[in-house]
Amino acid sequence: MNRIKHSKIDSYLLDRIADNDEDAFSCLFSEYYVDFVVFAGTFVGGKEDSEEIVQEVFIELWESRSKLRRGGSLRSYMLTVIHNKCMDLLRHRQVKQNYIEVVAKEDLGNPYDVEASVLLADLQQKLEDAFSKIPPELLQPFKMNRFEGKKYQEIAKELDLPLRTVEFRVAKALKLIKTLLKDYFIICLFVNMM
Repeated sequence: MNRIKHSKIDSYLLDRIADNDEDAFSCLFSEYYVDFVVFAGTFVGGKEDSEEIVQEVFIELWESRSKLRRGGSLRSYMLTVIHNKCMDLLRHRQVKQNYIEVVAKEDLGNPYDVEASVLLADLQQKLEDAFSKIPPELLQPFKMNRFEGKKYQEIAKELDLPLRTVEFRVAKALKLIKTLLKDYFIICLFVNMM
């Protein structure tokens, strides 16, 4: 009975979200966020990676709300998307680990040779260009988290924002950066920045 009741609530929330209801989205986020982070953590381990994946999935859900299939199983859909993103992250980790092992086996000399320096400078410029395209309200909490090492709670207190707003903004900034730098992913691997 509880499962059927949950299914009806999910279906209702899905319909409301598809109709641009931000309150329904907030309700869904509050209801499932912690459970989804725990679920993602069973695959990827770290809390930060788990939170990032779940936030990204919620952002994608909101951004694609007009295309949602009404009356479907929202929980099943979200779990499937989270699982797929976890598998993507694990594959990325494996690619990175394989690259590190190959480099370790070869004697490549100084890792900061001219070519690596040029690639790094190019990547740094592209990163700065990407930052200039991100709204300041998203970029500030992102930089505080990623560059200053501040926790979401610290950022929320410092910027006088709700914790969920900070989490959303950091995740949104990260998604924008990934989109803007997608063509430079291979450079990131070679200069060991990812």
